[in-house]
Amino acid sequence: MQTIPFGSPVHIRCANQSVTSIHSAKEGFDFLLGCQSHDGPLFESALEACFSALANPDHTSDARRGLIAFAHAHGYLAELEKPQTGARKLRITWRSAAARRANSAYRVGQ
Repeated sequence: MQTIPFGSPVHIRCANQSVTSIHSAKEGFDFLLGCQSHDGPLFESALEACFSALANPDHTSDARRGLIAFAHAHGYLAELEKPQTGARKLRITWRSAAARRANSAYRVGQ
C-alpha cells in the first residue's frame, strides 16, 4: 500500500485547541480511529473513503473530501486565517528618458 499525499492538508483543531495538519489518507484514517465521535454516517463514510484510498491511490481526493465533511460537521475543522495582503505601491521602470519625461509632463498637467 502506498499513500498519496493530499493536494493540500486538512487542518484539524484538537481538544487542546492546537491545530494539526493531516497530509494523507493514512493520517486521516489514524485520526478517525482515534476520534471520540465513532458513530454516524459521516464517520463511516470518511473512514471508508480513507481506507479505500489506502488500497487505491485514485481515491485520495474522496478521502480528503470525506475527512473535511466529517471534521466540519463535528467542529474539528480549523479555519486558518489567510495572510492579509495590503495594497502595494507599483514601481514603474521607464525604458527611456523620453517616456519618463512624457509621463512627468502628463502628471504635472493634471
